[in-house]
Amino acid sequence: MEKIKVFISYAHRDKSYFDIFLANLKSQCNWDIWTDRNIEIGTDWFETIKQSMMESDAAILLISPDFLSSDFIKEHEFQKFNELRESKSNFLFLPIFMRDCVFTRWSELSKLQMFVSYGDEYGVPEKRGQLIPFAKLCRFDNNNQLVPNDNIDTYIKNLVTKAETELNIANSGAESNNDKSGKAKEIDKLRSLKNIFLSLPASEGGNEIRKNFIISVEGKVKYDTPKWPYEITPGINEAKEISELAAGDPEMLALNLPGKFIYSILIIGAAEDLTSPLFRKQYELAKQANSESELNHTILWFLNSTVKDKMEELDESFKLELKMLPTIVGTDSKSIFKLIEEFDILREKKIKELSSPFSPVKKVYMFYDYTKDNENDLRIKLKKKIQEDNQYAVRDLSYDTIENEKKEIEECNGAVIFYGSNSDSIWYKMRERIILKAKNIRCGAVCVEGKEAPEIERKIDRDVSITEILQIKGERELDTGISIFKTKLRDQ
Repeated sequence: MEKIKVFISYAHRDKSYFDIFLANLKSQCNWDIWTDRNIEIGTDWFETIKQSMMESDAAILLISPDFLSSDFIKEHEFQKFNELRESKSNFLFLPIFMRDCVFTRWSELSKLQMFVSYGDEYGVPEKRGQLIPFAKLCRFDNNNQLVPNDNIDTYIKNLVTKAETELNIANSGAESNNDKSGKAKEIDKLRSLKNIFLSLPASEGGNEIRKNFIISVEGKVKYDTPKWPYEITPGINEAKEISELAAGDPEMLALNLPGKFIYSILIIGAAEDLTSPLFRKQYELAKQANSESELNHTILWFLNSTVKDKMEELDESFKLELKMLPTIVGTDSKSIFKLIEEFDILREKKIKELSSPFSPVKKVYMFYDYTKDNENDLRIKLKKKIQEDNQYAVRDLSYDTIENEKKEIEECNGAVIFYGSNSDSIWYKMRERIILKAKNIRCGAVCVEGKEAPEIERKIDRDVSITEILQIKGERELDTGISIFKTKLRDQ
């Protein structure tokens, strides 16, 4: 397999951070990395840059205030990469936040899928859930030299895995129809839907809510980092024109609105909004969009509880349909943003699930009884055997709660239970049940330890679901069992 050719675009004022980034990246990947440091003395530097861009499979953009203020980067490098993205469906953009910045000047950048990292992932627990730039993973030593923190390896490893996963998705999406290409196209569809349909109310109160919400959205688009990804359809100017067209003929809505949107917000500012033909038509459009995916949602937004109570006056079947939808009451747009954030979490979970087969690293969850088997030699050999080729990573939080174990296993491709000599039978059966119920697990296995073969066979006959769980019978089957386990994971 040919090496991935990666072009790194950066601002020279970020040199100190870039040096650390590049050194650590080269130590953890097998890519053909090109930067402007590859330009040889005496060559035409501009032509060399253009040629390297044309030959690249991916572009890493190290975003910082100085990057964003560079006219050369914007007009030559970024513009050329945009052209490549149009001509090569499997070309990858990987924007990374090098330092804190707001990129309102670069609207094109907001359309790209960012590689983001959060504080609690990299040893900054007080920044839990907050995006942190690469610079925060570096520090100054006693000699005032910039050096990486200990957790830089995790960051780079995640970046490499992310990039290779995204390239695999892009390459599969460009192929003919098969299971993987279908998943790749579904991922692209889930990411590409950026429109939120905001209904056209008949009432003055409803239109006031609409206008204020769009103003709030404009603030999020301008100041959020990463940029809030959605566009409200129709906008204020378009809404006025469409409202006039549809006032006498609601069917005109279908001709003037985009056919695809991820979320629909139906505003009910007065009773007339709820009972008008215009509302019915907008509800039908939202319902049609929702039928395409369980991740599309319609939200009812009532001005107040009095208006909401008017829903009781509707015919029974329509009323029951509306009552099944998520509902917001009041004028505070924060409630809408919070609900959309919850829906986004579900969508990201689905994308992560679909992306799993494309990852170069398969994640394996290992269950074991921490109080009894943490120091067990066979368990340690089992973990080492799984991870020996660096294509499989083991997660083990067996000392944690069973609720967290259930949550963690959903992030993995495979799972293995170490059923030691001292393990409790009930403990084992509970973990086996978790594996069998996990949606994402491609292969589940159990390594059974015993002093003699009859003891191992007895435990398998008594406790193991032999048709659904791969059995590894002690140390004598460790090599062959793990080989079969990895093959099953790789082939899924």
